[in-house]
Amino acid sequence: MVGITLSLSQGWRTAEPVIKATHLLLFRTACCFEVATLLLGAAKADAQNATEIATIAHRTDQPHKPNGFVTVVM
Repeated sequence: MVGITLSLSQGWRTAEPVIKATHLLLFRTACCFEVATLLLGAAKADAQNATEIATIAHRTDQPHKPNGFVTVVM
């Protein structure tokens, strides 16, 4: 977490910005994003594999039409 606080300099009316940073929270957030990316990436790959398997299984069950015939509906 990053915050800016004002500290009084030599004069009592002059203020200098002081930046205070806590890196532990940023590290934790980055780790959570990496873990979530890994988990979501694996789930996406599993879903794609399942879709491909289902598509191949669906295609093999369909009868093949000969190339020489054209179906015309009147």
